[in-house]
Amino acid sequence: MQKLESSLKKASKAFGDTTTQAVARWSVQTGRELAAETQAWGKGKAAKDKQWFAIEADARHIIWPVSITGTTKGGNARFVHDGKTMVWPASRVLKSEDEMQDWIEMHRTRRRSRTSKLPFSELAVCDLKIFQKALKARQKKAGMAKGAWLGAANKAATFQRGAQRINIGKNFISYAQKHSRHGTAKLRGGTGFRPLGELQNNLSYSKSPNVVSKTAISNSLGWGLRKTITWYRKAAKQALDQ
Repeated sequence: MQKLESSLKKASKAFGDTTTQAVARWSVQTGRELAAETQAWGKGKAAKDKQWFAIEADARHIIWPVSITGTTKGGNARFVHDGKTMVWPASRVLKSEDEMQDWIEMHRTRRRSRTSKLPFSELAVCDLKIFQKALKARQKKAGMAKGAWLGAANKAATFQRGAQRINIGKNFISYAQKHSRHGTAKLRGGTGFRPLGELQNNLSYSKSPNVVSKTAISNSLGWGLRKTITWYRKAAKQALDQ
């Protein structure tokens, strides 16, 4: 890292940037890397699909979606399964989206923030239409932690000066960008102290190593630095070619 930081100083100086500007650009690149390194890992559709599948699996671990045909006098749910009429106790019948969301949150484990599969006799049931509607609402939140890092990177991008800037493109992990409001950044720099960039992910669960590990953070800093140096070299070459 010391060698890379030295290379960054030289490259930015040759380009005409202050060290503070170099740190601003490094912050943007690091935010991009953090977004890719945050669960589910990756940048494309495969990462999105993985998250959507995990969200549905979490729900199905503890909820049995069925087509409820009616209720008994005691409020128990009645439905048909494999040609047989079944009755489920009212205490485990989820009647609304809110009840389904609450049931899922109640059964999340502390260790991984995921649900553990319940025995069949302990499952809640939910009408299929309610299940699908609630599931869609949960899946819209996919990529929140990724989006927060993109928001932090976007904020860091505003600290750059001049026409040539490093930015987060609109197509980069596009499904997560709607959650960018959950991230921000700070930059300090000037005479008398070392420039410092700070990226903030304001989602409490982003602290979990299952969401983004310390190794991923370290890797993101390193790759962000390397890519910033590469950007300076390309930008300098383009300037010389003009």
